[in-house]
Amino acid sequence: MKITVNDINNPIILLKIFNTSTPWDKNDEELKRYSDIAMEWQGLFAVIINKGDKKVEAKAKTENNTSDEIRKLHELLKDGILTEEEFNNQKQKLLMM
Repeated sequence: MKITVNDINNPIILLKIFNTSTPWDKNDEELKRYSDIAMEWQGLFAVIINKGDKKVEAKAKTENNTSDEIRKLHELLKDGILTEEEFNNQKQKLLMM
């Protein structure tokens, strides 16, 4: 089974599902069953990898938004609009999200 992952160094993982020392007969019912099982697992892995990638993307987006908000707060602090205490309180709230 071949699984493609989001990794530049190792983008493909090959899993050996079953092993045989004799050539396969394409009409073999057992082979068809194994092939169906392998395709089902490959589909499940694809779903899991896709969900994981989306979670990583969402986390990165949230971290970028937090950094941007802290920068904005710092500008307000520098401009004298926020006190040091207000800045620290707001920053702490953002970091706790």
